[in-house]
Amino acid sequence: MIPRAGSALRGLVVSAAMLAASLQVAAAAGPATTAQPIAVHAADHPHCVVEITRFAFNHPLAHGGDPVKLFLVIRNCTDRTIPITITEFGRMIPPCPTIDPIGSSTTLAPNQRYVPSPLKILVPSCNGVESMVAEVSSNGSLLAWATTTLHIRTP
Repeated sequence: MIPRAGSALRGLVVSAAMLAASLQVAAAAGPATTAQPIAVHAADHPHCVVEITRFAFNHPLAHGGDPVKLFLVIRNCTDRTIPITITEFGRMIPPCPTIDPIGSSTTLAPNQRYVPSPLKILVPSCNGVESMVAEVSSNGSLLAWATTTLHIRTP
């Protein structure tokens, strides 16, 4: 479940900002280097503070029992040090189980690119989609988030 962001009006404003940011990221990125879609969103900030530049599984399709890795790359767009909290979690898309939230914290140096160790997952035995979300926040404010999916086929 995704945490609620506040009033309905604020949600509409956030949604519009996220759509605009994802369109800018898609236009600037050019052709994708992975077969897997990524949706990147800036939250409440018209200018980049922290950006998720990669959030993707190493394989877009896997079978139940396969090991996969989920890669995340974050960039500090500012000239100041920023303490961040990273939370990765699954969204419920039956029949596949939801992955519980996994959190970590770090401090980004000015203009630093941060690449944590990949999240290693043993693919559940189901036929469906595992949808993952990454959120980056600082002092309780959501700065950026991204989503990605893994298609699962179990024989």
